[in-house]
Amino acid sequence: MITLESLHFTFPGNMIEHRSDQSGKYGWFVCTWHPENNVLLEEIQAEIKLELYHSGIDKVSRFEVESWLKRFFGDFHWKLHALFKKTSLNEKGISVLVGIMYEHEIFIVQFGRLAAAIVGKQGVKVIGANWKNFHVKSLDEMSLLGAMEDDIKVKPVRVTPNEHERLIVLTMKQAQLLLSQVREPEMLKALAESSATDKDTLYLILTAREKQLHPRRRRLKRFQVSGIILIIIALLSTAYMIWGNRFIESGCNKLGIQIRSSRIATLEQVPEFLKNSSPNILKQIFSQPARNIAFKIGWQTALQYEITASPTFSNDNIYLAAHNIVAAYDLRSKKLVWKKQVESVVQGLLMTDGNAGSLLIIEASRHSLAREDSGQIIWQVNHSDRHHSTFRNNPIILANSDDARLDGKITVIPLESGISVYDSNRGELISSITFNDKLLFLSGYDRLRECFYAVVGKTLFCVELKIRN
Repeated sequence: MITLESLHFTFPGNMIEHRSDQSGKYGWFVCTWHPENNVLLEEIQAEIKLELYHSGIDKVSRFEVESWLKRFFGDFHWKLHALFKKTSLNEKGISVLVGIMYEHEIFIVQFGRLAAAIVGKQGVKVIGANWKNFHVKSLDEMSLLGAMEDDIKVKPVRVTPNEHERLIVLTMKQAQLLLSQVREPEMLKALAESSATDKDTLYLILTAREKQLHPRRRRLKRFQVSGIILIIIALLSTAYMIWGNRFIESGCNKLGIQIRSSRIATLEQVPEFLKNSSPNILKQIFSQPARNIAFKIGWQTALQYEITASPTFSNDNIYLAAHNIVAAYDLRSKKLVWKKQVESVVQGLLMTDGNAGSLLIIEASRHSLAREDSGQIIWQVNHSDRHHSTFRNNPIILANSDDARLDGKITVIPLESGISVYDSNRGELISSITFNDKLLFLSGYDRLRECFYAVVGKTLFCVELKIRN
């Protein structure tokens, strides 16, 4: 296991927090450092600790820890960025080093001027960023958390110290002065304590202890594993032949016949058709969507111009059309990525290949294909007749292939001032949301973020689809 040997920090310029369970098999720590000793740092460092406490860091498994660290600090960077902008600090960013410990493994992420090293009988081994040339790096190169106005790169490092080796965290300035003097691990604590009276010092020392012996688990023999696999295959095959193949084929065929033989003249007839068809459908199909479905406003932003086409989106951007202007905005930061002026009023936007293709711009008198990342026009096709756009807000049918949380199909129907969702098999209203103004446009379903984008009056809403099974 890895245990705490010593730590020191001077508040409010820097801070160390260390937590571990009683068995010593799990723990985590966070170190922060800032060159200024301003009381404003108290609020920022308290926010860092609270965010980690409430993040569920103590429940992160070893198998998902690297992806969790990337996701957590990728989002938290923007929260700190907004917090620093409100302060009068000269340096609007902070050095942070976080480690999550699993017995003899440590996963570390570091930002800024904090250094880490393993000290053993073989000498000093640098972890992550090297401290030897930190003083010639710019602030952008230091990657202070919360400083940059771009997404920050998060690179977790896995460390496995051997028995009796020390892991030390300290400032890069201290590392230059102290680590060159270390000859053996036992010297580390004394050297670190000798610098404790210096201004703005910080250090954390962890020691790798003996590995705990675990009782050997009894393993199944090869023929036992093979027998269990054969039994499971036989049970699954039997269940599929009784309830699966016949049920799916007959149910889907009969449902397809009913839908093809029925004609729906108007949008208002969709719920009535689903309701009237439900008695026959229920006899053949028992797979239903999750019953607990609700709409929730994720975010909203005011628009300074009149939208003339339904929004569309890619993995990174959302695209809006206002008369003869097409604009792309980053979905995370909501900042303008590019803006393009075309010759006539834009009546439609479409991604040509899912969320990663090019952007098709449908104007009143031509079609254009543009690169979704830059807005550069690839080709244009003129038409002698003006383009006639179809009904702007058609019903949207979602199935398991669109959202893995669904067991059956649902139908999303845009209304004059709201959105309703129906069970596609039963015609039963599941949930709805009402806006304070007229719903002008509704985008398709963003499967990556599980939401729709609605233009209501002069406001753009992100409407999340909350599903609980």
